[in-house]
Amino acid sequence: MRRQSITPDDDDCQKIIADYLNPCGFSSENLNCGDVTNTWFHHGESDPLFVFAGHTDVVPTGPENKWDSPPFEPTIRGDMLCGRGAADMKSGVAAMAVALKHFVEDNQNYQGSVALLLTSDEEGPAKDGTRYVVEQLRKRKIIPQWCLVGEPSSDTKLGDRVRIGRRGSLNGYLTIQGIQGHVAYPDKARNPIHSFAPALNDLLAADWGKS
Repeated sequence: MRRQSITPDDDDCQKIIADYLNPCGFSSENLNCGDVTNTWFHHGESDPLFVFAGHTDVVPTGPENKWDSPPFEPTIRGDMLCGRGAADMKSGVAAMAVALKHFVEDNQNYQGSVALLLTSDEEGPAKDGTRYVVEQLRKRKIIPQWCLVGEPSSDTKLGDRVRIGRRGSLNGYLTIQGIQGHVAYPDKARNPIHSFAPALNDLLAADWGKS
C-alpha cells in the first residue's frame, strides 16, 4: 500500500508479488502493453485451471489534506486498515497471493493448475490490462475453467458475499423528435423529454437480470 501505484503506474507492486510467489514454484511472465504492467503467475501443467484476478493500480488520492492519515501510509484506526487501496484492492491481491502460496505448499500433488493475473490498468481506460492479457492467453489456447476476482464485495462481514461477474453491457442511441414551440402556444409544441418519459419508466421497471 505504500507503493504509489496510480493508474497505470504499477510502482513495482507486481514485482513484490513475484518475489513472494516465485520461491514456491510459480512462474511469472510480464505481458505488458504500453504503459501498463501485467503479470501472469502460473503453477501447474494441466486442466482444470483456476485463476485469481486482480489489479495493483489505485485511483488518485484527491486533496491529501482531506485525508485523516497519509493515503499511501497504511494506518490502523480501531479495527480498520486505512489507506489508498486498502479495500480496492491491494488487500485482495495480498489475500489471493497468500492463498495461492499456502495451497501449493499444502497440496503437492493437486490436479490441475492455478494462476494469478494482475494488471495496473483497472481503474483507468482498462484497455491494455486484463482484456489484453486474456487475448494473449486465448492465442495460446489457455482458457481458465474458473476465475475469481478479489474485488471488495462484502456486505456486513468480510467474505459474506460472492457476486457473479458482470456478463456484458447494453448500449444504444435513441433519437426522439420533438417540435419547437413558444411558451405562449404550448399546444403547438412537443417536448421530446415528455415523449420519452413512458419508455424510460419501462426501462427502469425491466428486470435485466433475467434477460
